[in-house]
Amino acid sequence: MKRLTVPWMGIALEKEYRQYLNENYFVLDGAEDLLKNLVNQGYKLIAGTNGEQRTQELRLEHTGFGRYFDDVFISDAIGHAKSSTEFSMRFLVTGKIWTAKSQS
Repeated sequence: MKRLTVPWMGIALEKEYRQYLNENYFVLDGAEDLLKNLVNQGYKLIAGTNGEQRTQELRLEHTGFGRYFDDVFISDAIGHAKSSTEFSMRFLVTGKIWTAKSQS
């Protein structure tokens, strides 16, 4: 395996990769209808996601889906991966775990 001998290339490639990642998203057919229907039925929607905060924020902004969520927990912002206990505790500490329709 050949080593990359130009250190700045790795940094430049990572920067370019992040730019493409920030502009790239894929929306499943019916996703927005599902979110609208859940909100209209009174559900509080909370998202938990891994990744860099800016990337996730841009995805929510570009898809327009951010408006459907009452809260979004991003691993980069919390400082712990989504599968960690610390990440899960963030939901519990805020008291925003709901398993049924929101209580108004």
